[in-house]
Amino acid sequence: MASSGTQGSRSSAGPDSDRRRATKTSLPSEQRLANDISVPSYTYTVRSCKIVCITGASRGIGRACAVECAKHGATGFTLHYLGDEVTEKEVVELKQEIESSFTGARVVTVPGDIADAATAAKASLNILAYRGPH
Repeated sequence: MASSGTQGSRSSAGPDSDRRRATKTSLPSEQRLANDISVPSYTYTVRSCKIVCITGASRGIGRACAVECAKHGATGFTLHYLGDEVTEKEVVELKQEIESSFTGARVVTVPGDIADAATAAKASLNILAYRGPH
């Protein structure tokens, strides 16, 4: 039997059709990025007197998360940073900013590679040892 060269009714639609298909099923809570990729939008609530541990807190998203958690009432902070001179200076400045700007905030910093078990354990123990005002 000879083959006609077609494979049923499938067509090669290409990568753009996949994006269009994904767009049609997007949830209302998604946000559009500049390159037309949709990502879920989340709202987090931080209650006062809560403890947060933020890895990579010396700059960028980690720093922004620390400041936002403080604004929303977190009082205990374990801030992890890489441990080199540059990130140490940045995290010390962040610690001073949080402790001077937000009443009751206490910050502990943990240097090192977070993938290292000892560094991760130190960060975890700081969280467990924290005794907030309540």
